[in-house]
This record gives sequence, C-alpha cells and structure tokens, in this order.
Amino acid sequence: MLLLIRWYSDDCSFTNSDSSNFKCGWIAVDINGFKPPNRIGKDTFGFTIQDNLVKPWGSDGDGVYFISCSTSDNTYVTGFGCTAKYLYE
Repeated sequence: MLLLIRWYSDDCSFTNSDSSNFKCGWIAVDINGFKPPNRIGKDTFGFTIQDNLVKPWGSDGDGVYFISCSTSDNTYVTGFGCTAKYLYE
C-alpha cells in the first residue's frame, strides 16, 4: 500500500479554481502499492481534509470534478468519484 498526504494550509484556507471548498489538504491511498493499474477509481482512492472533517473524493461538497465514477473512461477526472461511491454502496 502507498499513502500520499498533501498538506496545503494549517488554517484550511486553500481553495482551487474548480471549487469553493476550503481545504487543508488531501490523502490518497493506492491499495496495491506500485502494482498496476495505478488508476484513480481502480486501485487509488482519496479523501479531502477539511476543517474538522475528512470527505471521500466524490462526496457532496468535495468539488465539481470529483463527481464521476467511471473506470472504463481514460480521462483524468472520471475515477475521482469512486471513493465515495464504493464507501456508500
């Protein structure tokens, strides 16, 4: 397993141009390490760290591009919604 933590700010004031959500950072987990396919939504899943909570990618309020869960499409954003989908199913 691989774990990547990206920390933006201690006061959670970071926001990107795609979302109005303020974030402290995010966590990504590749459940099988360096083994393929190394694709978001297939073996890599993530969570947004917000003030006093952690939200799975694809959950309500996580960001406009994290709403799709398609592991058959090869575009960049299609697998980001899979974390929430798999957790909520």
